[in-house]
Amino acid sequence: MTELADIFNHSARVAMTVAYITKPTEKLKRDYDLEKSTKIAEITNASLSNAAKLLADLIDNPITRNIPGKLRVMKGRHYGHIDELGRIHFIDMELQRDNSKDYDTRSRQVDPRTIQWLIVGKVKYTLK
Repeated sequence: MTELADIFNHSARVAMTVAYITKPTEKLKRDYDLEKSTKIAEITNASLSNAAKLLADLIDNPITRNIPGKLRVMKGRHYGHIDELGRIHFIDMELQRDNSKDYDTRSRQVDPRTIQWLIVGKVKYTLK
């Protein structure tokens, strides 16, 4: 993971492809409570033979308070600018630039700790 982050950080101004996990989002309290009450009602109304199957499913897929992040793949470059949170400002070259704005609208932030794989100079580096 550290080597992937180092390769990413030291490859400024080089075209690359990076795949990383986006930030997880918090569920709304009402959505979480609704999901929980639905699962409780489903288990309490089930027959004894189905209850074991539903409980096993609940153990395998627990109800969580957040939605996990997704894998995102971007092609572009960065100029080595790191903000105070450790994220690198990456220019996504697959997006269209909005010339009416005075800043680059293709700029995205990548947390080097969440990188899953990276392609730099026709070499693919993968997280093990």
